[in-house]
Amino acid sequence: MTFIFDNNFDAGPGAGQQKPDCARTLTFTEQELREAERTARAEGFEAGRRHGRSEALAEAEAARTAERHEAVLALAARVDTLCAEAAKHRAALEGQMLDFAVATCERLMPELLRTRSTDRAVAEVRRCLARASGSPRIRIYLSSAALELHGPAIEEAARDRHEGVELVLAADPALADGDARVEWENGVMEYSFGQIAEQVLDALRRTRPLPAEEIDYGRLAHG
Repeated sequence: MTFIFDNNFDAGPGAGQQKPDCARTLTFTEQELREAERTARAEGFEAGRRHGRSEALAEAEAARTAERHEAVLALAARVDTLCAEAAKHRAALEGQMLDFAVATCERLMPELLRTRSTDRAVAEVRRCLARASGSPRIRIYLSSAALELHGPAIEEAARDRHEGVELVLAADPALADGDARVEWENGVMEYSFGQIAEQVLDALRRTRPLPAEEIDYGRLAHG
């Protein structure tokens, strides 16, 4: 597009039309070049500083993550060790307690057999009389000592509970003082305080988690 004020009508057609000077070269003074260099250096330094800071932060975070991971692994290993030690200590304590229980029972059972076994056998006979209700005949067998001591009272209790019953009350030489046997029309009851005591001791011995010789009582007592 040609504007009217760009034409020189006196010089002929096209003579007054101005053309842009595309060959004009930009020039800078030495001061401007130095200033541009300083600006470029500053911008490059700042970009490098930001990049380096980002890399340093990323490396630091990676290092902290690795440290936390190692700490968790070490803590987990320590917890496993503590749990294993606690389980061993608990098993040892249980063994110690069971050994004490066994030793106590072994020391007390003979005294209980001597002083309480006959009374326990007679109590079981009295309890059994209730189960023999309606039976026409009842046979009760005790040791000689138990029969002599408790026979009359047992006979009285049986006849009061079972009027008209055919009652046999006798001593059996095979029975110990803590033993009793009751027979009636539809059942039989056998009781032995000594066998019960031995079964209790056997159960305690089988329950022990560790053999007695493997337990360090001194270490357990003092932690």
